[in-house]
Amino acid sequence: MKYTNKQKHSEEVENSREDTRKKERSPRLGNSPEGVEAVDLGMPSGTKWASCNVGATKPEECGGYYAWGETEEKVNYTDVTYLYSRGEDIDLDGEYEEKERYKYLGPDISGTQYDVAHVKWGGDWRMPTMQQFKELLANCTSQWTSLNGKIGCKFISKINGSSIFFPAYRYLWGSEWQELRFEQIMKFLSANGIKGTLIDDYYRFNGPNGVICLPMTGRCWGGKYNNHASSDNHQRNSKHTVGFYWSSTQNPSYDDYAYDLRFHSGYSGWEGNYRSFGQCVRPVITL
Repeated sequence: MKYTNKQKHSEEVENSREDTRKKERSPRLGNSPEGVEAVDLGMPSGTKWASCNVGATKPEECGGYYAWGETEEKVNYTDVTYLYSRGEDIDLDGEYEEKERYKYLGPDISGTQYDVAHVKWGGDWRMPTMQQFKELLANCTSQWTSLNGKIGCKFISKINGSSIFFPAYRYLWGSEWQELRFEQIMKFLSANGIKGTLIDDYYRFNGPNGVICLPMTGRCWGGKYNNHASSDNHQRNSKHTVGFYWSSTQNPSYDDYAYDLRFHSGYSGWEGNYRSFGQCVRPVITL
């Protein structure tokens, strides 16, 4: 049977579409939410980064909060509620005092039963290792920006110019975090004709009887809300909205800590945090 050029072109187009459909339903992509992309930043390792967090469907959404090694969200993030704690809360402050208070889960939990990205999305999705975070930082420039009204950090590849956006969501410690209700407050004020203006890391609302300013973020310690000016080890970030993202890598010197990516308007880098804290997770994949 002979084909005309038009028929041949139509067949080539259909074959191309079929190849795309096969790629889209590849088991390696697991059950990641519809619309999630594996963004190619040209990383030397071949690592591709998800376009949104675990539990989210859009880049600017927070998604879920997970203690390191846990795969479900919860109401309260303390040593007492952490699945892998060992010890006793003597003074009932939610925190264990002794060293090595957490069960050792291995040097890296990527791809294991403790990896929330792998458990939730399946396929070849993983939590990023510390090395993958270091690779991201070394091969990208960071830009403090906003996407659909949410402040965050945009990482732009020095290799191919592609980019990904990480929304700035702080960690959880305790039972509640005020920013979880921020969008509800915004909607309520807007519905009543009070418009907000984003200024640095807070919104200013001008109403008929006065002005109200709402900070974008804060932290919860034992259920009590504190702003960034709290006298703790994060005081240096008091003027900035901050983002915290878990890696899959345990700190080899301290069982209590796992490494994470963190950023604010003047900084992006890797540090570490208590494993019982709730933080966001951005999956990676190698295709």
